[in-house]
Amino acid sequence: MSNNSYGTILKSSSLIGGSKVINYGIGLLRTKVVAVLLGPAGVGLVGVYAAILSLAETISGLGLRTSGVREIANARSQADDELLGQLQLAIRRLAILLGVLGAIFLALAAPYVSRLSFGDQGAGLAIAVLALVLILKAVNVSQSVSIQGFRRIGSLARISVVSSLITTAVVIGLYAVLGEAGIIPALIAMALVSVLVSWRVAKKLQIRPDDAAWATSYRHAKRLMGMGVAIAYGSLLFHLTPFIARSLIVREMGLDANGIYMAAWAISGLFAQFILSAMAADYFPRLSEVSDQSETMNRCVNEQTEIGILAALPGILAVTAFAPLVIQVLYTSKFAPAADLLPWFLLGVFGRVVNWPMGMVVLAKGDTKTFALIQTFSVSVNLCLIYMCFSLWGLLGAAIAFGLHNTLYCPAIYAFLKRRYGLRWSAEVKYLLLVFLLFLAALSCLRIITDSELIYYGLSSFLIGVSCLFCSRQLYRRMSDHPKFSKVIMRLPALLRRILIGSLESK
Repeated sequence: MSNNSYGTILKSSSLIGGSKVINYGIGLLRTKVVAVLLGPAGVGLVGVYAAILSLAETISGLGLRTSGVREIANARSQADDELLGQLQLAIRRLAILLGVLGAIFLALAAPYVSRLSFGDQGAGLAIAVLALVLILKAVNVSQSVSIQGFRRIGSLARISVVSSLITTAVVIGLYAVLGEAGIIPALIAMALVSVLVSWRVAKKLQIRPDDAAWATSYRHAKRLMGMGVAIAYGSLLFHLTPFIARSLIVREMGLDANGIYMAAWAISGLFAQFILSAMAADYFPRLSEVSDQSETMNRCVNEQTEIGILAALPGILAVTAFAPLVIQVLYTSKFAPAADLLPWFLLGVFGRVVNWPMGMVVLAKGDTKTFALIQTFSVSVNLCLIYMCFSLWGLLGAAIAFGLHNTLYCPAIYAFLKRRYGLRWSAEVKYLLLVFLLFLAALSCLRIITDSELIYYGLSSFLIGVSCLFCSRQLYRRMSDHPKFSKVIMRLPALLRRILIGSLESK
């Protein structure tokens, strides 16, 4: 085990994940206000528009964000400033071109998208206006790729927090004045703020190449799109799944039901954003730099998986145990049914925490055909589960399908990558997975055998406390030789330090 590697992972997870936690803290106010002002139907409408944008951005982006980060990370490892400058220019030109083409396509297809999403063409004009967001997001991609490729994790964290603060104020103001009519302006404003906040940081990282010819940019663009098309295909399938799920819910059960679904989905997103955004920001560039070193890559995957499990475990247990209270605090009593959906979403999020470090291996190696095949199989299974579970259990079934898919995907992708690339989980990863299953089983047993809510919440709190202690000690064992981490530990009160690491120090 490498303490320096663990330190890098923990630092990036703390910065990016911490910024996401702050964003969610800021977003709590926004969520509460939106729930009160718009109700379940309004929240459901926001969810449908967001799904449309995600799908359209995936198609128009052609995987440029991921392929661009990989190329810039590789160029940085070669210390070639001219190549870096050429790549930045090519990415900027290609991103804007794709954004404009995507916006035109979405505007022309708006009536058909409206009919597919809502069952009629009533939202066609609103969707056409949303096409502007694609251009803004394309500009943001061209900026964020450089920031992420240079692994400016602190800058990414600051951009995220500042953007969240500004957009929260703007969105609340628009919803308060315009109600549901403010949804489209709010989505446009959020994209514009992201562009403006990241522009200054990205500008400092720009390298002006000696060769700025369009022919050179075209040569780089061909390579970027060669990998990007496969990534876009996989991402399209990935985003198509929630779009189909939400459209199915809207058509069969209405916007109120979709609002309840979105409430549970958004809360579970806290953990997805906390862990997975850190992986995307720092882990993928690091993995790309060692993509030709099998042993180093294998260690990198295992270390990232360990930190992901330890970071996610206590929070997932806590929100699962207190789901009804969490829904009541963050939303309103009208969203109470979302508490039944939330545990299944959280189970699926934990599956993603384990899956993503493995899935990134395929992209880091540039094996685009394999990535496309994996995504095709995964999404096909997921859609089958959604239709089957939804027909059996309704709204709850859509959440169950998410949890089942991501849980079953873990052993499947592991077996495949083990055979193809020789990837193997370490004994530490297997141990942590077993511990998670034991904690989850214990929490489930408490819910089954306990009728009293007071006793259930009391025992659940004790179990969550034990998980926090376990994860803290596991992190300390991996980081004990890291100088900065040791300084932080030594500043803790003696009693707390003894509780957290006393038994380990004695060893």
